[in-house]
Amino acid sequence: MTDSISPSSPQPPIINLQPPPPTKSPQTVYPFTFTGDGKEYFRIWIVNCLLSIITLGIYSPWAKVAREQYFHRHLFFNQSSFEYHGNPKAILKGRSISVTILIVLSCFQKFIKLAITDPAVIISLQFIFPIAYIFGWVYLVIKSLQFRAANTSYRGVFFSFNADYSEGLLQYLGGLFFSIFTLGLWSPRFIRDWNALKINNHSFGKTPFRYTLQLSSLYWLFIPIIACMLAVGILLAAPLFVNKDHILAFISGLLACVFVLPVIGLFIVTVQSSC
Repeated sequence: MTDSISPSSPQPPIINLQPPPPTKSPQTVYPFTFTGDGKEYFRIWIVNCLLSIITLGIYSPWAKVAREQYFHRHLFFNQSSFEYHGNPKAILKGRSISVTILIVLSCFQKFIKLAITDPAVIISLQFIFPIAYIFGWVYLVIKSLQFRAANTSYRGVFFSFNADYSEGLLQYLGGLFFSIFTLGLWSPRFIRDWNALKINNHSFGKTPFRYTLQLSSLYWLFIPIIACMLAVGILLAAPLFVNKDHILAFISGLLACVFVLPVIGLFIVTVQSSC
């Protein structure tokens, strides 16, 4: 009796149930395009200026809305333009409150100077009033950013600005204090942090913005400013130690203005364009 060997049954095919690895799609970059025309905007601008002058500034909110709507509607991203929905009456109300507060502070400051004769109190008030103006200025900046973002849309989706007044005030006062305490060496960090506060708290719908400016780039721009300030100090102090001739002092001050002011202007423009 011989043993019989049965043929092996075929094995079922192996099916891989795992999803294929994701492939990285190429990133598409859409540039901003502006389709406005200088002649067309000049007509809007000249009408806004004339009406604002005739109405003693009352028409200026309507002029602002017309200007913003023109620039937003001619600014395109991915074949769609932006929209501005600002209400000129709300802008007029906000500006009226701001002007009233500034007038009251200015009158109160002059009244205090006339009513108080104590030198110590007068000196202390010289520090209090600028701080009060800073408190008001930061409030206006935060509220204007909130208003502008809430009234700007793209494809029906509105922007938003989520920073509150206390956050902005602490950021600005802290940066200003350290800039003064370090004789300006903290200024690039102050500029970077202040702009980061304004950018990072913006969002498009639920998508937040991100600020990516490197601090080192600001310090490289700040080095020429420090060198020019030292040069100005030397030029202005030279007549005190070498010669007290008024002509030399005038030439030194003139050279300081000629060399320093363009550099400072270039620094401000560069920072604003980078931010």
